[in-house]
Amino acid sequence: MGWSSIFEPFQRYGDAPRGVGVGLGLAVARGFAEAVGGTLVAEDTPGGGLTMVLAVPTAPQRGRSGGLVLSDGRR
Repeated sequence: MGWSSIFEPFQRYGDAPRGVGVGLGLAVARGFAEAVGGTLVAEDTPGGGLTMVLAVPTAPQRGRSGGLVLSDGRR
């Protein structure tokens, strides 16, 4: 199933009780993820259900002297 529409603002899936929520949560969450260079995607879960997968980039680490250390150890 294509899950891209659930990330649209004010989108409701249909199983939520009437009057509960406005359908902004996933749109906001994906916006935050993308703002930091990440992604938020929905995937079918084997056996039923839905899994949300959040991926965000790691921050560069700083060495003891305060200099930037790359992921391969170079400074």
